[in-house]
Amino acid sequence: MTFLIKYRYSSSSTAVTLLSLLFGICIFFSACFPPIEENPNDISFKADDPNIINIWEGKDKKWTETHTAYLSHSKAAYRYAAAFALASVRDTTTVSALIKNLKDPVEEVRQAAAFALGQIGHPSAENDLISAFINVDSVGPYMKTNAIILEALGKCGGDSTLAKICAIKSYEPKDSSLSYGQIMAIYRFGLRNKFCKKVV
Repeated sequence: MTFLIKYRYSSSSTAVTLLSLLFGICIFFSACFPPIEENPNDISFKADDPNIINIWEGKDKKWTETHTAYLSHSKAAYRYAAAFALASVRDTTTVSALIKNLKDPVEEVRQAAAFALGQIGHPSAENDLISAFINVDSVGPYMKTNAIILEALGKCGGDSTLAKICAIKSYEPKDSSLSYGQIMAIYRFGLRNKFCKKVV
């Protein structure tokens, strides 16, 4: 009986020692390898993210205050999702908030903001969309953004903007995105009964 008690005690003590050792090893490696930090400029997100769920549910319920709050969030993914949600809501009271995102440090967020402003179609966004157009080498990273801006202007721009877009003849075959943006802008103007005076 004495041997059995000693054996059980010894086994229990060994188990505790091993657990303590494993715990110490885990702490050591946790200290040596800090957690991976998320990239705040990454626009990818998971569908089960509570914030994303909140944004999508708010889109259906037209929670514009919720969306405008997310437009200034530190994570680009939430700003990106909120801008697209506002494109569906189409509330003119959100134009001023979306305009700020035309200067967002993340290109995809700028694109989402320009698209949303086009969907809303309020003329107050026209000048800011024009200012957001990046007049640089058309083969650069801003081509898609510029194409989205052109189409957005077709949805909210005035006659003078139409005339300027119709007059563009500098786009080359390699500028496919910009040519597409120009065509879509003219098409969107046409849907509003605004037409080029001359065929492009």
